[in-house]
Amino acid sequence: MAQSHWNSPSFPMPKQFSSLPPEVHHIVFSFLDKKSLAHCARVNKSWRATCTPHLWRAVDIRKCNGFENFANGATQLALVQNASSVRHLTACLHHWKYLSVLLPRDNGSVAPRCTYLCSLEVLCAAEIVHTPQLDSAEPQSKKDFMITDGIQALTRMNPKLTTIQVDSGITSHALLRLTKTAQNLRDLNIGARMSISHAKRLLESLPTTIRNVTITLPDCNSISESHVPCGQLLQHHDLETLRINGNFYGQEAYLLLPFLDTCCQTLTCVQCPQAQLFSNNDLSAALAKLSQYLADLTPDDLPGRIASTDDEIAVTILGHPHLKRIDITRCTYAATLTAAAILDTCKDDLEELSVAGCGRISSEDLQAILCSANKLESLVAISQKYTFGAGDPILGASDVVSSIWATTSLKHFECRIVEDLAKEGHSSRNNVSAAPATMTYQAMQRQVFLQLGTQSNLEQLILCRNSEGTSVPPRQRDFLNMTLDSGLGEMAGASRLQALGVEKVANIGIPELSWMAQHWPRLQWQVQFFDGVCPLKRINK
Repeated sequence: MAQSHWNSPSFPMPKQFSSLPPEVHHIVFSFLDKKSLAHCARVNKSWRATCTPHLWRAVDIRKCNGFENFANGATQLALVQNASSVRHLTACLHHWKYLSVLLPRDNGSVAPRCTYLCSLEVLCAAEIVHTPQLDSAEPQSKKDFMITDGIQALTRMNPKLTTIQVDSGITSHALLRLTKTAQNLRDLNIGARMSISHAKRLLESLPTTIRNVTITLPDCNSISESHVPCGQLLQHHDLETLRINGNFYGQEAYLLLPFLDTCCQTLTCVQCPQAQLFSNNDLSAALAKLSQYLADLTPDDLPGRIASTDDEIAVTILGHPHLKRIDITRCTYAATLTAAAILDTCKDDLEELSVAGCGRISSEDLQAILCSANKLESLVAISQKYTFGAGDPILGASDVVSSIWATTSLKHFECRIVEDLAKEGHSSRNNVSAAPATMTYQAMQRQVFLQLGTQSNLEQLILCRNSEGTSVPPRQRDFLNMTLDSGLGEMAGASRLQALGVEKVANIGIPELSWMAQHWPRLQWQVQFFDGVCPLKRINK
């Protein structure tokens, strides 16, 4: 047998852990938690010297007992001795004096201690910096000066600081000074509410190294002072994510337009109130230059919300050709124009569509979307509870079997399928054509099962409304019999099915349950909403 590489005379196997190089020790100890590191530090002096920097790498005194631990003299002395090892500092600064030992003395007699800090997280700042108004002037009290100047000094003496997170309550002026000091800042997360004027100044003063920014706007419109530009705007070509929490109050263009001009296409995520952001034509054009488009459409983005007319919904969809998720639930006036707009503009990108309560959308419209949207993963067309009015869209079986669906990636399908609305006693407003005379009732069921069986990623199949506690109109049950004789075996391809909801369950027997357990191994529960025949049953694995 060939000799092992490590057992060869050129590479003798080390007999003890202590004989390994110090670099290996540091790598091994870096995977231990603080409790294990504390035990290892008691082994000998060598291990103590190796473990101690890892013990002080992250200092977190958010918990109540953390204040007590840092209040004693021994901990303060240890913090001073190991300040150069601190990389991540998280503090709820109720007692700033316990962390002031990290800063140099005023007379400069002591060299800077904590100079390798990478991230700073200041929590519960509202209890430290007392500001009666959001945009008050510089803090007046001596305590406020000590805290804000201390944080700024800590930022200034750590050129490697890349992450700052401030919870709330710190003044806008202090935040502006903080960002100007941290010249290598990459991630900035500000939970403190800022006026729109100060938010604008903050964005303009961000360092060029910034990658991720999160700011929070106030609860009220607060442009309290005239904005003075800071001169030539810096370029933010490394920015990747911009998140703005709060309400723009119509000032979105004032806040964002100049800043977006300094960004480039590395900006891949803009998370703001989209209903306000993309309703502004100038902002929408600026975001389009950065390849940022509206991806989610909800009733809040429509002119009249759920009361929007069919043409208003269609115009909104036509204005945003890159929609991936459309939710127009309970928009009762959505009809043919809405469906046509979906087909014309976003059929190639559409992933999720929810049209529950949009009963004016016809069966042909739903089938056309299924036959065109090749990336569709979710179709929801059933309301959780029965609502009066237009009701829910219905798929006619004759439409389902008329053509093959373009998508094979459906994961969630929630829609009622009926054989023939004319036979079921419905009005002809859904325009579902009758089944071909040459196709029997059972043959049509088999074809529908075959269409559903092509969806190999299907996880949830709901073909009925939850009628518990509601008054479901009669003759609205789906026509599919979940039996092997009716063609259930054609759905063997949907092997990932986890949830099933049907109404016609009277004929389900032991063979069907055995078949489901064999071909749908992930099926966890079978919903059989009350149809007057069978109650809810479950399949127990």
